[in-house]
Amino acid sequence: MRPVIWLMDRFGVPDALVGDLVERQDRQPSRLRFWRQTVGAILNAVRRDVLGHGALAVRALLVGWTLHWLVVQCRQPVMWMSAGWAWKANLWLTRSLGVYIPVPFLVVEFVGALAIGWTVSRLHRPHGMAMVLVYLATVLVFYLGGFFNSLPRGVAAFGFVDLAVNALFPFVVVPMAVIGGGLVSVLPRLGSRVT
Repeated sequence: MRPVIWLMDRFGVPDALVGDLVERQDRQPSRLRFWRQTVGAILNAVRRDVLGHGALAVRALLVGWTLHWLVVQCRQPVMWMSAGWAWKANLWLTRSLGVYIPVPFLVVEFVGALAIGWTVSRLHRPHGMAMVLVYLATVLVFYLGGFFNSLPRGVAAFGFVDLAVNALFPFVVVPMAVIGGGLVSVLPRLGSRVT
């Protein structure tokens, strides 16, 4: 239960609500209900932060998308620099897992997502995680548009299963990296009290 309390604290859920949820969980243990209520509390806290700080949300979008543009600019040079060794890893990924995304591309996007999440959260404290989710929501809408736009060609070229496997990266791994970067940014400093 401690990680859930930590998570709610990082997303700015009011302490009184956290206490109520923990007390209710102690009286009537139900993991599903507790997680559902936790996610609802986090989403309400994010909504409150975004609606209450619209200018910060716009700034978070500008910062996030500027950094995203910089990450995109790094892809090609990294792929050129790693061409000598990356082909073996690419071949293994394609044959073993059906992943057609080049390894250098995966690395640049993953590290870039961590950095974007960290930077957006760090620059928008104490509402950092809400602003990270604002940026992430726009990225997912952008990815969904591209995915549905290229869906018929993707299914024809790769098949449904391989397309689904390759879609895990932009729709699962990248969002988790952005959130992870944001959470790392709000970790308490060494020596401070951990709740």
